[in-house]
Amino acid sequence: MLPALIVDTILKRFGRQPFLVRLQRNVFVATQAVGWFGCNEWEFSDTNHLALLSSIPPNDRENFSFNYVDYDFKKYCRNCIIGGKKFLLNEDMNKIDELKVNVKRMDFIFDVMKHIVAVSVLWMTFNWFKWFIYHILLQVCVLSISLF
Repeated sequence: MLPALIVDTILKRFGRQPFLVRLQRNVFVATQAVGWFGCNEWEFSDTNHLALLSSIPPNDRENFSFNYVDYDFKKYCRNCIIGGKKFLLNEDMNKIDELKVNVKRMDFIFDVMKHIVAVSVLWMTFNWFKWFIYHILLQVCVLSISLF
């Protein structure tokens, strides 16, 4: 919530419409509403499903079977995403290639930022370690000189 407040304050300063606090509140309310269903274990009885599956005659099982063992879930998920974009979000399906290029660009930027952060952390750790070793050696030298 605090980052949303900070960004909204910056947006107000520049004369833009703040939106992140409202968005964060909506996400919080949705999470609270759905959270109980997602965090509990659910068991469903499928006796009707099994009875219906066994009642299909053997010659009709190829055409009317609903056995999902050999089902292609990647294709199913892809069709669900395309259907959601097309019918729920009313997105233009002609822009898919443009969106793929945008996703690749964002992935590249994300990878570059990950590497920059990793190199920065390693560099800071190395410098801290170097400083730490230098001061320990300096203290050892000072102690050894003061003992003589």
